[in-house]
Amino acid sequence: MISEDNFDFSFSGLKTAVVNRVKSLELRKRGSELSVAEKHEIAFEFQCAVVDVLVAKTVKAAAKFGARSIVVGGGVAANAHLRSLFAVHCSRLDIPLFFPPIELSVDNGAMVAAAAYFQKDPIDPLKLQADPSLHFDSV
Repeated sequence: MISEDNFDFSFSGLKTAVVNRVKSLELRKRGSELSVAEKHEIAFEFQCAVVDVLVAKTVKAAAKFGARSIVVGGGVAANAHLRSLFAVHCSRLDIPLFFPPIELSVDNGAMVAAAAYFQKDPIDPLKLQADPSLHFDSV
């Protein structure tokens, strides 16, 4: 995904590869559970793969569109590896980088859910229609 000529992020294939790898390793161990060290290694490699893609594609987009800075927010902004790799890449390109303080780098899902709950004209969630091909034009 990192070398694809787009700015898309999708990690479903990576998650499937991890599941298949875990099953394969457990089969080799004749069904016994992976050790804590093996689980840590898999989680570390997963994190590295995701962070590499997020940083590479973000920096590539910033360069292509002449971004004057990069701002990273949400729960992922608390990830130390992500912060470090962004800092290295942005420093090389002389692009200012902004992160909220760690204590404010939280998942916004609960806030979005609360805002939806208190909206004036709530929509029955059972009547919502998802549009998986929804596309936003770039400005």
